[in-house]
Amino acid sequence: MKAELFHQYAHSFEGLTLANLDRLATYVSPDIHFRDPFNDVHQWAHMRLVFVDMFERTQSNRFTTLEVYPNMETASACVYWRFETSFAKLGALDILGTSRIQADAQGRISEHLDFWDPSPLYRRLPVFGSALGWIQSKLAIRT
Repeated sequence: MKAELFHQYAHSFEGLTLANLDRLATYVSPDIHFRDPFNDVHQWAHMRLVFVDMFERTQSNRFTTLEVYPNMETASACVYWRFETSFAKLGALDILGTSRIQADAQGRISEHLDFWDPSPLYRRLPVFGSALGWIQSKLAIRT
């Protein structure tokens, strides 16, 4: 297995649209495990549904791969990325995140775990956003 797999997979998200979403299937195992702050699914068909739902709910989506750190001893990589998007009612969001990517013995991505802070999205939700802002004000240090 080559580190290039992780770079190619990470960069395949750049320019990703609903129309070309299936290009990810060339990199992933059919039984991939995908997790983000809202979803935890197994199988490419279910991962695909997560992205279809995202593209249907958002506009102006743009993924940018910032850094890729392969670890060939564990057949895994960490990817640092930015996702810019917009919701019709909630406005634009700029999200920085990290993904842990695992490859299987056949050289396909078998696990993709996303780690990012959803609180900027939550803060824009009526009622919940106010409550989260209040909690954050109580837990934050005072300078």
